[in-house]
Amino acid sequence: MNIFKKICSSITNSLLNGYTIHGISLAVSVGMYIAFSPFPGLHGVMILFSTFLLGLHLPTVFLVASLNNPWTMIPFYSFDYIFGYALVHNLLNLRPTLTFSAHSLDNYWPSLANTLSKCLGSGSICVWSFLVGGNIAGIIAALACYPLVKKLLHRKHSNIKQS
Repeated sequence: MNIFKKICSSITNSLLNGYTIHGISLAVSVGMYIAFSPFPGLHGVMILFSTFLLGLHLPTVFLVASLNNPWTMIPFYSFDYIFGYALVHNLLNLRPTLTFSAHSLDNYWPSLANTLSKCLGSGSICVWSFLVGGNIAGIIAALACYPLVKKLLHRKHSNIKQS
């Protein structure tokens, strides 16, 4: 059985076991926000708190939030930064001063500074661009997912009832 069929069967079972279409759609939306969230290392905590506080379906939130994993981390965070940079620097025309560069680490961790300077070059990263981009992209992805998932689940649920 391939992974897509396992995901569909998990969602179908959760619908049959008392979770509503609204609840599953909300779980997917929250998971999508967490996937784009610019707080690396806190995704697990965010998953647990959101499922506990909102009463969401834990496997669904975890599955969707896991779209951002060690293999996809660089594309997710690159998109967050580029999107945030366009918003903060180009659209809002702000020039925040909170930046991170490899050279700022020379006195503390020379080996890390050397590695980052090879990756980043001589440039610096604007922290606000990353934070703004990740949060706005997460909100947009969450808001876009909710109606799509709800519509798909309504179709799937009506097919289950007919069988």
